[in-house]
Amino acid sequence: MTTAAAPSQQHPPARLDEIIYPADLTVVIPPRRVANDDASIPVFGADIWHLDALEASVTRRPLPLDFRGWPEGFRECAKHIAYALINYGNPQSLVESYHSNYAAWPAASTIQQLLIQMRTHVEWLMSSPPELMMSYPISSPADLDAEHLNVLRRQIEARGYTPRDTNKHLEIVVRIWHLSPWLPESARWPEPLWSGTNWRVPRKNEETRTERIPQEVMGPLLEWATAFVSLFADDIFAAHFDYRSHLGRQLALRGAASQLFDAYVRDGRVLPEDPTQSGRVSWQVVQYQSAIPISLLAASFSRRFQGRISVGSAPAELQVVPTARFHGEQWIPSFSIHDVTQRVGTDDGCGILLAHLRTACLIVCAYLTGARPEEVLGLQEGAAREPIIQPNGAFLYLVDGRMWKGRKRTESGADAPKAVTWATIPVTSKAVRVAEQINRAVGRPGGPLFAPPGRPSNPHLASDWIASFALFVNTRLAPHTSAPDAFTIPDVGGRLSLRRFRRTLAWFISNRPNGEVTTAIQYQHVSDRLVSGYAGTKESGMRDLLLEEGWKHRRQTIENLADLMDSGGKLYGPAAGRAATAVLGMPRFMTPADERRLRKEGAFVIFDNPEAVAICVWDEPQALCVKKQQLDGNLAPNLPGCVDKCPNCARTDENLDLLEDEAASLRANAAISPQPIAQSMLARADRNEQIVLEGRPIPEHRDD
Repeated sequence: MTTAAAPSQQHPPARLDEIIYPADLTVVIPPRRVANDDASIPVFGADIWHLDALEASVTRRPLPLDFRGWPEGFRECAKHIAYALINYGNPQSLVESYHSNYAAWPAASTIQQLLIQMRTHVEWLMSSPPELMMSYPISSPADLDAEHLNVLRRQIEARGYTPRDTNKHLEIVVRIWHLSPWLPESARWPEPLWSGTNWRVPRKNEETRTERIPQEVMGPLLEWATAFVSLFADDIFAAHFDYRSHLGRQLALRGAASQLFDAYVRDGRVLPEDPTQSGRVSWQVVQYQSAIPISLLAASFSRRFQGRISVGSAPAELQVVPTARFHGEQWIPSFSIHDVTQRVGTDDGCGILLAHLRTACLIVCAYLTGARPEEVLGLQEGAAREPIIQPNGAFLYLVDGRMWKGRKRTESGADAPKAVTWATIPVTSKAVRVAEQINRAVGRPGGPLFAPPGRPSNPHLASDWIASFALFVNTRLAPHTSAPDAFTIPDVGGRLSLRRFRRTLAWFISNRPNGEVTTAIQYQHVSDRLVSGYAGTKESGMRDLLLEEGWKHRRQTIENLADLMDSGGKLYGPAAGRAATAVLGMPRFMTPADERRLRKEGAFVIFDNPEAVAICVWDEPQALCVKKQQLDGNLAPNLPGCVDKCPNCARTDENLDLLEDEAASLRANAAISPQPIAQSMLARADRNEQIVLEGRPIPEHRDD
């Protein structure tokens, strides 16, 4: 083996004869890859390589590479592969290959995971079928040939992995072959015979398998989150600063604490209990009420008053009175001092109220931008631009961030995310600014909005925040509303993760375009904004998610109509015949090929439109609504703009019954309403009855 010092400090060698393979004392991390100067750098001959030097953040310390358990003949090969990835990065042939999503410079954790899976593959190879091993035994990479890799592929595919995990295992084998130019001949693997083919197992996008948040959960969750941002924020900041101002004017007079406790003894009062620990005094409450520092209070209490004053339930309210209202009621009965004091086990400076306000901002930003978890958690101070006035006089609200999916690494190995901009609605811009205000309130201006400076964002921690937010709403707020059952966030459907918000938004846009997000905000409006920014691009993945949800909505609509027709139900209206034809043309048990074909055929662009109480059987030339967007190659209808008497409408008996019931209810309410409102109700009732009459004519009677 040729030995020398470190490799080129700038670029990988251009020719194989320029490669300098490492010796035992060669350092494995060159200076240009060092991101942490305080970390030690291992040498090639060591059995354990600590890769801390590759990561700037100490909170993301990578696991070491441990070569001690490797089969003897493959240990040096594993070291050379790790060395090549650290020093040369992923080969250009791999980065530029078809369907590649490889960064130029893999992270330490990526290298570590690659070696773990590679070792698994080596162990599988060495336990190959006996007939193969007897003829072609394996003890080192030099013994491998293409047939061994074919056997390995069959072993991987036979293990019942998901398509995603199967592809990951196969990618390891292909990647090792791509690394061959940077490895000594003794460490090279043969080319898999299937490397140049489309070998990846087909799989659906991972997001399409993510469970959406149930409608009964998402409704109140978003209602409360937007209320925190739009209505309650001023009250919460007032409470926070009131508490801080009391801490700023503390008295340190000699004997003040003793005089206070003498009054407690004389009046028979109890000290307030800490809600997090039974029997412990909540000194923050006493400090707020007396303006005496906690150190003096605790010292005086332990010297003379321990055991003389009981600890129990006692008033612990702030002087600030809530002013905001939620559906006509004061949103919270009062503010507790415990709501604004530093939470136990945290160092972010947020009390309970500020923490929940921050969570509300996160929910609004994650849901109403359609951003991926890492994208919304990566939002920084200044993300919300000043709104732009458009030619039609409307305002366009923009949020700037970074896109991390498929990010590349620079030559030094640093992350290089792409700058992106979301077009959104006013409440999202407001949420960004409120999150910035929270950081300033706790003395941490600038930096990330949803993670302490210098720490990585954590989607799992965000899920904990959301769970805590829902619990706070259900225990402290919902019971005091005008309709507690309606405003309680149900604990159903599983853990609320950030990944589920994107899927849920796509479902609502497709299935409930007129559904209210908050007062005067509808999902169709949100959809209009999303397509104007990054969320409307192919890279964001949101368009694919919307198309997937749109197809599921159409397919479910047609399947429901098929069940209706099978049970003897009827369709009415000008488009009833076309709807029935589509039902008969859709196979009950569809193959993936059927789905790919049918979702692009115009005859199957059929939507259930609950707001119009109708089925839209879309035919562009006959449509009276404004055409909306491309859908699998076809123009899709504007469901919120559904027009009466449109030739594309069909209705079921259930639809007509709903319209009839609504008409009766409108007439009853009109009888007890002021005249202008009553006139509007009667006009709506007349419209419903006319649709019912035209859709389901009264059968003629014959005289026998």
